[in-house]
Amino acid sequence: MKDDKINGTLTEYATYIRRFANPKIFESDQILYKKSQAFRIPLISHRVWLTDINSPSEIKDKLSRGILNDIGSSYQVLDDGARQEGYKWIHYLWVQNKHIIPDTITLFQNHGVIVRELQELKYFHDEKFQRQYNYYIQDNQAIVAASDLIRIVAVLEIGGIYFDNDLIIWKWNYDIHHYFDFFGQYFNMLRTLKGISNSIFGAKPGHILLRKQLHYMVSQFKTHEKGVEERPLYQNLCSYRTAASTFHGTGPTIFTAVSFNYLNMEGNQDVLIMGGGERNNKVYINTIDNQGTQGKLMINVEMLDRITNLWRDEIKDGSVFGFLELNDLNEAFSLTE
Repeated sequence: MKDDKINGTLTEYATYIRRFANPKIFESDQILYKKSQAFRIPLISHRVWLTDINSPSEIKDKLSRGILNDIGSSYQVLDDGARQEGYKWIHYLWVQNKHIIPDTITLFQNHGVIVRELQELKYFHDEKFQRQYNYYIQDNQAIVAASDLIRIVAVLEIGGIYFDNDLIIWKWNYDIHHYFDFFGQYFNMLRTLKGISNSIFGAKPGHILLRKQLHYMVSQFKTHEKGVEERPLYQNLCSYRTAASTFHGTGPTIFTAVSFNYLNMEGNQDVLIMGGGERNNKVYINTIDNQGTQGKLMINVEMLDRITNLWRDEIKDGSVFGFLELNDLNEAFSLTE
């Protein structure tokens, strides 16, 4: 991804993007954030539930009762907090077909969620996107990869906040929507490297980071028939059908690689907050107002991603096939068109 805005050698380029692996970059005086009176990121939440359409599974069949209860409590936290501020959320759940999972539909609708079908997304009708999505869901082995695609296009097209079904929110911060064009959370992707989680993120519609994310997810996808020499490493023969391929092909690895290249570009105000399995997630940013007065502001959110078995399997497969050793930023974060 030798962007025209980035000059110099590969080493200099890697150094340029490596700075975002250090959480302190967003607390330094290198980045000043200005508050917008209007929302940069709209108050829209997105969740996704995909299943085998020939043998559909309800969400209650896959997630524990405790997590199902927390789905409702997270919506209540968001709605109650917004009401106190004079705001109102719109909540969406994205599904393939409303009629094949009636219990799931009822569960979310009881919490004020609007259930929408994937075909309502304009990106869903793109030929390349459609081919990749269909490949992921054809045997139900890469359903998480399909979900990774849908969460990106939903936020890219509409804007708002995506969060996983097993992520619980206890406290939200509305400065996120006034100060940032993209909001993400650090994730311990490798033993020696912090990446970006795709279990929760938010953005304004059309954000360059999500546009580039979708571009690379689709362009780097190669079907098995095209041969091993045309596939990236994470799609090699031994791992092609494992969950690890999802982790690196559509999940946090590629999300991190793309994000580190496009954070705070095109005049955007983007931020990453610390997480790492802790309930309290926060970052201290430097602000500037219209009069040029500078200050500091703490952005804090109380939330936790419980990381269900699907993700554990991906990390386990990644360890078996050696992906966790791929920690050279010159390779991992320097993408080529």
